[in-house]
Amino acid sequence: MRLKSAHSQNVVGEIRGRRPELPLVLLGAHHDTQCNNPGADDNASGVVALLELAVLLGAERPLRTIRLVSFGAEEQLSVGSAAYAVAHRKEMPDIGVVFNLDSVSSPLGHHCVLRAGARAFGSWLLRELARAGLDARESAAPMPFADHFPFSVFGVPAVSFLRPNMDSGMRWQHHSAQDNLENVAVSEVARVVSALAKVTRTLAGTRRW
Repeated sequence: MRLKSAHSQNVVGEIRGRRPELPLVLLGAHHDTQCNNPGADDNASGVVALLELAVLLGAERPLRTIRLVSFGAEEQLSVGSAAYAVAHRKEMPDIGVVFNLDSVSSPLGHHCVLRAGARAFGSWLLRELARAGLDARESAAPMPFADHFPFSVFGVPAVSFLRPNMDSGMRWQHHSAQDNLENVAVSEVARVVSALAKVTRTLAGTRRW
């Protein structure tokens, strides 16, 4: 195996809100994976969820804009999301919240949200997710290798959705040939999409948070 320099890209789409001056909701995932890793869970699951959210929410006209970003080069320590945050640093006050999807399809394990933001925000989010049918644990531990982290550096409340199956917070199939379609659960991705769509509708449809 030889390493070489290459270009990566972020892919950005928007569902334009009726009040674009209000802080927007940003939904993200990363579309790269590791060498010799099929990447079914990490992170095709997040990209599939992002695309399905685009379909579900794209048919609506929300009050606030919903921005969807598929980040490149996350496996090189969140290079794509960091580049996006730095390039748009003057616009950070216009981003109200970030929901990032990363490895959400493990058949075994539990749903977890990594929160960077106020405790009250995390408590509200867990309640809303539970009401939408998704029980999740919360961790406020810093995770500089996830795509929500660069936004939190600029003070934006940000969350990454994960589904670990080990006490360490990782997955046994992580970055290996076992990260394949045999070891994913479409039903778990669907649960995340359904719950996050409801939470996003609530936030994007509310004038005051």
